[in-house]
Amino acid sequence: MNRLDLRYILCPIDFSMASAESLAIGGAIARARDAGLRTVHVIPAEGAADPEGIGSLEHQAFMTRLREALSDAAPAYQRTGAAVRQGDPATQILRWARMMPADLIVIGAPGADRPERPTGPVASVVVARSQ
Repeated sequence: MNRLDLRYILCPIDFSMASAESLAIGGAIARARDAGLRTVHVIPAEGAADPEGIGSLEHQAFMTRLREALSDAAPAYQRTGAAVRQGDPATQILRWARMMPADLIVIGAPGADRPERPTGPVASVVVARSQ
C-alpha cells in the first residue's frame, strides 16, 4: 500500500467553529503522518496595509490564541507552529503555504450546511489557486 508522504500541513484559522474543526482534522492527519502542523491567522487589511503590520501586543494576543487552538486540536504534539499575517486572507494563506511548503491545506468551510454555496469566499479562492 502506498502511503502519502506529508511534511507540513497548513490549517488557516479565523477562530470560528469551522476553523476549529478543520484544525482538529489537520491535527489528526499530522499525528497520523508524523507531519508538521502549522496554523496561520490573517488579519484582513482595510485598504493599504500598515507597512509595519500589526502592533506587538495585538500580534502576541493572536499568537497566544493560535497556540491555545493548536494545544486543543493536537494536545502534546510537538511538531506545531503558528503565524499571524496581515492582508488579503486568501493571498496570505497561499503565500504562507508556498513558503513552507505545505503538502496539504486543511481549511474550514463555514457554509458547508448551505448546498447552494458550500464554501466561503476565502476557502473558495484558496482551493481555486492551490497547486
